[in-house]
Amino acid sequence: MPQSRVTIPQLAAELGLSVGTVSSALNNKPSVAESTRTRVHEAAARLGYLHNRSAAALRRGRTGILSLHLPANTSDLQFYMNFAFGLSSVVAREGYDVLLDHEHSRANPLTLVDAAIVVDWSSDLRTPSQLARAGIPIFAVDGIPSPDAPATKVISTNYAALTAEIAERAISKGAHKAALLSSSSLPGVAWQRDVHTTLEAACTAHGIPLAHVDLAIGTPANEVAAAIKSLIDREQPDLLVSTGERWAGIANLYLQLGEPDSSVPWLVSTAGDPITELSSPHITAFDLMPYEYGRHCGDLVVAFLDDEAATTDRNEAVWDARINW
Repeated sequence: MPQSRVTIPQLAAELGLSVGTVSSALNNKPSVAESTRTRVHEAAARLGYLHNRSAAALRRGRTGILSLHLPANTSDLQFYMNFAFGLSSVVAREGYDVLLDHEHSRANPLTLVDAAIVVDWSSDLRTPSQLARAGIPIFAVDGIPSPDAPATKVISTNYAALTAEIAERAISKGAHKAALLSSSSLPGVAWQRDVHTTLEAACTAHGIPLAHVDLAIGTPANEVAAAIKSLIDREQPDLLVSTGERWAGIANLYLQLGEPDSSVPWLVSTAGDPITELSSPHITAFDLMPYEYGRHCGDLVVAFLDDEAATTDRNEAVWDARINW
């Protein structure tokens, strides 16, 4: 016969603790001393206790499901994959499952979720507003497309400050013409808009021209390289800023831009691909630390859902990314 499941009362009796203390320890409540939590978790593992996440969610009046919304045309990019793994590593520990949702996968959004996390919220995305009308808290990662977007919490990297720092350093060291590679594939995405407006303001303040080229997310590498070469031949910039992941890496690999004897000594990626850009000595890149960023977001979501007094009034948090010079 199969062995019966170990219950919380049995764990409590084994440890000489109250049922409430064991339950709180298993749910990692801060009210329980760390030594007690460790003791409870070790006993649970030893005795084969399995946490019934569905039952726990129902007791809290929750489904135990979070929806994660990523841009549909960026499925092969490292940032989103690492962010998703970081997020799920935190929320799974607290009994939540993550559902990767897609706006075009159903006629109406799935509203049986406890919260929605929206990364790179574009102006053409309808689902977050529909979820907000259903009373579901919305966590916007890296900004909102407009001030009236119904976000409960906005978690953002300060792209404007990072862009300004890089632009000022390059211009102070002699850069006299700038160019920006960005994509209209993500209309209204806040961070890309911040990079563009900040770079434009720096160029205007110093009286240097700024050229701009639009590239679609997912453009093949050889076509990206051809577009960059055409831009270089036409505009002859010495500062090139890219918002697309891997574009600066392609510029270095195909055209040797960013190298000391290159016509473009200042090559910048605001996306920071870990393989082609953060590891290159010839590219200045934003290190967004997406896995840690996802974990941070997961902590914020769990804290909000655990706080019975939490409201959906908007508040903001900043993620401290850094520049990899």
